[in-house]
Amino acid sequence: MNKIPKYAAFCEEDNCEYLGRGDTPDEAFDDFTLNGEFRDYCGQYGLKKGVDVVAIYIYSVIPIEDSEWADEDYPEHWEWCTDEKVETRTVVAQ
Repeated sequence: MNKIPKYAAFCEEDNCEYLGRGDTPDEAFDDFTLNGEFRDYCGQYGLKKGVDVVAIYIYSVIPIEDSEWADEDYPEHWEWCTDEKVETRTVVAQ
């Protein structure tokens, strides 16, 4: 089992395909914006570098077994899920 992060950062609240992880909100944000995931997200969705403003959502994370999800509602390989939104930050597309 991988270490479950305490926080996750991503751009779409219903899609975590591109994300950053960390033990603090700042670490999750920095991981997302510096590890290439945010740049890839911007490229995938045609966002204009240095022009478009993008919201990044930071959520706390919990083990999937601690969530209210029914077992049949998530894939077996999931170890964690988002819990509560901590904050929203805005940045310019990369």
